[in-house]
Amino acid sequence: MPTDVHELELLGRLQPLVAGHHSGQTVAAGDHGGVVIARRGHVRGIWRCMNGHFGWTPAGYGEPTYTATDLDAAVQYTKTIILSA
Repeated sequence: MPTDVHELELLGRLQPLVAGHHSGQTVAAGDHGGVVIARRGHVRGIWRCMNGHFGWTPAGYGEPTYTATDLDAAVQYTKTIILSA
């Protein structure tokens, strides 16, 4: 479960967004922190908070491919890029 307060905030913002999207995707707290987005049981990637910024690491990658400067940017990226794919 995320222990970082920023990750908990992101999880809270993404849950209703993903639930209302009807794309078969889910969002959940990661077992070792972070916020995991999955589709039909397969992990798409994970958001982690690093020094107040959010890094998106797609499944299979070892480091973030996108960094959001704040919570709103992470939510917007999820909405426009991750949920649209």
